[in-house]
Amino acid sequence: MTTTKFSRQRESIKDYLSTTSIIKVSYGNGSDHFDGNVLPHYHFICRNCSAIEDISMPKEAVEQFLHSADENFAGTIEASSTYFYGLCKKCSENKH
Repeated sequence: MTTTKFSRQRESIKDYLSTTSIIKVSYGNGSDHFDGNVLPHYHFICRNCSAIEDISMPKEAVEQFLHSADENFAGTIEASSTYFYGLCKKCSENKH
């Protein structure tokens, strides 16, 4: 694939993401994950197999977390992302 063709495909994906309810999750190893859940939630990333899972928390806990961050920061928070890292259930079970 040529660089120009790759660049066009990447721009097409960016355009699509800007018009739909999908968010891109980048977690540092160069890979991206596309998530259809746009409600506030957190992600767990397995440091062994790189699996990504949503972490569900009670709405009140999420609101308290975000409110606390806002109260303890002098600027304006416009967005946030929180990742939890460790071993997923499968990798934890295989380790023992």
